[in-house]
Amino acid sequence: MVRPLPIQSLTLEHFLLEGLTPFDVYAAPSWSRGRENIQLLRDFDQKLLTPHPCEYLRLEDERLVRLDGETEKWWKEKKSKQDVEMHAM
Repeated sequence: MVRPLPIQSLTLEHFLLEGLTPFDVYAAPSWSRGRENIQLLRDFDQKLLTPHPCEYLRLEDERLVRLDGETEKWWKEKKSKQDVEMHAM
């Protein structure tokens, strides 16, 4: 497990990780000089980071992506109609 260090902007030449939490996955690359210098001492369960942290937020993300697509389609149709009207003049 990574322990937060009191020194900001510290980079370490080599990094050994015994267990991984989501914080460790963020902290290790930001404190090391590259992922090739990070060594895991145990197997890493990728399921720890792959599921969405909150079902409500996952659904909200999907809704926002859908609304973004609908808005983009609306603007394209509006621009297309304006172009037709400009050429008709």
